[in-house]
Amino acid sequence: MPRIKAITEGKRLFHLGIPLIISQVALIGMSVTDTFMAGQYGTDDLAGIAVAAGLWHPLLVLLLGVLAGVSPFMAQAFGASDWRLLGRKLVQGCWLGIFSSIIIIAMIFWVLPQLFDFSEAPEVDRVTDGYLFAIAFGVPGLAFATVLRCFCEANGHTKAPMIVNILAFVANIFLDYVLVFGVGESEGFGGVGCGIATASIYWLTGLGLLVHLRFSNSYHHIWATLKPEGPHRQTIYDIVKVGLPSSIGFCAEVSFFAVVAILLVPFGSDTVAAHQIALNMASMIFMIPYGMSMAICIRVGHLIGQGDLDQARYASFLTIAISCSIAVLTATATLLFKDGIVGLYTNDPTVLTIARNLLFFSAAFQIIDAVQIISVGALRGYKDTRIPMVIQILSYWGIGFTVSWSLSLGNITGTSWEASGFWMGFVAGLIAAGLLLIARLNRVSKKYRVRGTEYYQG
Repeated sequence: MPRIKAITEGKRLFHLGIPLIISQVALIGMSVTDTFMAGQYGTDDLAGIAVAAGLWHPLLVLLLGVLAGVSPFMAQAFGASDWRLLGRKLVQGCWLGIFSSIIIIAMIFWVLPQLFDFSEAPEVDRVTDGYLFAIAFGVPGLAFATVLRCFCEANGHTKAPMIVNILAFVANIFLDYVLVFGVGESEGFGGVGCGIATASIYWLTGLGLLVHLRFSNSYHHIWATLKPEGPHRQTIYDIVKVGLPSSIGFCAEVSFFAVVAILLVPFGSDTVAAHQIALNMASMIFMIPYGMSMAICIRVGHLIGQGDLDQARYASFLTIAISCSIAVLTATATLLFKDGIVGLYTNDPTVLTIARNLLFFSAAFQIIDAVQIISVGALRGYKDTRIPMVIQILSYWGIGFTVSWSLSLGNITGTSWEASGFWMGFVAGLIAAGLLLIARLNRVSKKYRVRGTEYYQG
């Protein structure tokens, strides 16, 4: 009986999770395409979009995180079959998207130029400014697309966003080529063209999801109860209260990994290149548990809406078990094929040696990384994001960064471990986060079972 229960629940999780994993890979593919096209056009253009991406990415994570706060509300309304409430959450999510877009655009035009000045490299500065200027026009489209994607996923329809993202990936290749290099006698825009293409894709993605929602028979019962309404302050506040801490927590993790590349510069370009190879590989593998994390957020929301709190807890820990099992396989594959993996990126013998060593650490933290990200997703389904945010900040910057800094520079061991020291810090930070977050999930899921559906707030 327990085995049948696990198989049934596992099928539901994979039904939600596999399209989400593919969607995330498609989104990463668009970033890779931008980098490749700009690099083919010129070094200044590649450097320009690298700088622009570094400035835009924190704002992107902030925007997506805040808007994703609507997901558990929608999922719980769907689980309770409260179609009117589900429609209201969609409308308020769109209003939040409008307000968030205004803030992000203002930061792009007026805050970033005041904080960063690249006048010593005018060509790089020109590409950076042009890329960000183009992205600003795509922000509302991105916000709109994010809310619609959350609505689809909350209804359990993860395949439609997957198909839209795959089409967007293909369209991005075409737009990048045309806008970067030009066609016929028309000159391209260089690296700035990548920004124009990305902004266009944001709007096209939103339009694609809107067409799906408008013509799919799966949403007619929701449209029948949908009524236009203005922004509701309390509803928007509740969404931000869930989404903003989640966004900050994710930023803490992303920024920890990103800042290491800068700190490794004094150790030489070979070390930086090896670090980037290992991190790129780890990021690709991370899309598997990350997609499952999004799936368990939706699944927990559905079950809470249905009042099945025991199953919500069971599904959360089953997802952790499944993701850890997958991580064992990916970690084993990383160790077995590390030479071939690194060889795809470079033939430099020094870089090869360093990168192979770093892949050992990548394999070591994949299991605990799965634990922490699945726990975060499940907790978001419970609308619990503030304590996880604190845990993530303390784990990555309090523990992980301290270990990285100490071991890489030899302040504790007396011997500099260089890149390996930083990656030991990654492992330490992820272990701390994983243990604390799974303990938090255990506590919150038990509390739900004791206190019942009073947590479900319509």
